[in-house]
Amino acid sequence: MARQEALDDQDLLRAIDGELADMTHDEFLRALPALREAFEHFPPRERERIAQTVLAVRGHRPDRHTARELLRAQSDPVAAAHAAQQEARIVAELDADGLR
Repeated sequence: MARQEALDDQDLLRAIDGELADMTHDEFLRALPALREAFEHFPPRERERIAQTVLAVRGHRPDRHTARELLRAQSDPVAAAHAAQQEARIVAELDADGLR
């Protein structure tokens, strides 16, 4: 019952979304594996409801189709995050050497 109430609590999801939005890129990449693990405890329908609520909180039409698309990654998100982190490091090195 408590989990059901949490799913319906837009203020709670808005607070979580706000904390995630306030993270730097590197902080988010470090947190990503733990976030994925935390949300794996929710069944697919509940993850879809969370996605719909987050879309609504962010001012988007909470469409089921769109929520499902958010949940279906085309590639491994952790691998993509790692690649993005490496790319950011390389770009920073190029900038530091004046090569970009």
